[in-house]
Amino acid sequence: MAKPPPETRAPRRPDAAVAPPPVEAPETVAAPGPRAPGRAAVVRRTLRLAILGSRGIPARYGGFESFAEELSTRMAENGHRVTVFCERTGGARRAEHRGVRLRRLRTWPLGPGRTLAYDAAAVLECRRGFDAILMLGYGAAWTFAAARATRVPVAVNMDGVEWRRSKWGVAARVYLRAMEGLAVRLADAVIADSAAVLAHLERRHGPLAHAHTIPYGAVLPPVPPPAADSTRSAKRENGVVWIQIFPGPRSKA
Repeated sequence: MAKPPPETRAPRRPDAAVAPPPVEAPETVAAPGPRAPGRAAVVRRTLRLAILGSRGIPARYGGFESFAEELSTRMAENGHRVTVFCERTGGARRAEHRGVRLRRLRTWPLGPGRTLAYDAAAVLECRRGFDAILMLGYGAAWTFAAARATRVPVAVNMDGVEWRRSKWGVAARVYLRAMEGLAVRLADAVIADSAAVLAHLERRHGPLAHAHTIPYGAVLPPVPPPAADSTRSAKRENGVVWIQIFPGPRSKA
């Protein structure tokens, strides 16, 4: 039986352009604000982000709360749908802050374990309805597996070597050390706020291709204009302020 002749193709010119395959466009929204005449609208993907691990916003407690407020409000200003999980307290019950949605969860009086239980409950609450989770801290790293099972990517801000801090007892330190290992394995992205933290993680867990160093930002005060007598001005500004706080007497009431 005779074999069919081989398929022949027209010779291709060296300079012939090859069209790329079509790419499905993501969900986009128009950038807010007026647009110059004749200029195309800027579009971007709208991200539904959950920020966990802080006590909530407005920031009234510590660094995580300040970071959560600064990041969430700036992302909301850019058109993203951001939700910050907050502890349910006896104060205000507002549902939104500067364009950021607030979701409140109850906490339990478990001593140092209260924070760990609260973080775990928050991760389990947002396994659906979000495009990504940003967890501040890794005390609830075992719950990252539940989020990944529903295909919600998790980024974790490691924030130092938590298990070395003196406030934790022996059992808590053993637990947190194990959670550090789970966090770098289960999270889709690991964020270290300094090169020293990233170096520690890679010493313990090997090279981490999905780890990144992103230092915290700061809102800088405006720079005053130079004074007429720059020498005298520099002497006035380059001073040292010493503040010492003494505890007052306890009330017997």
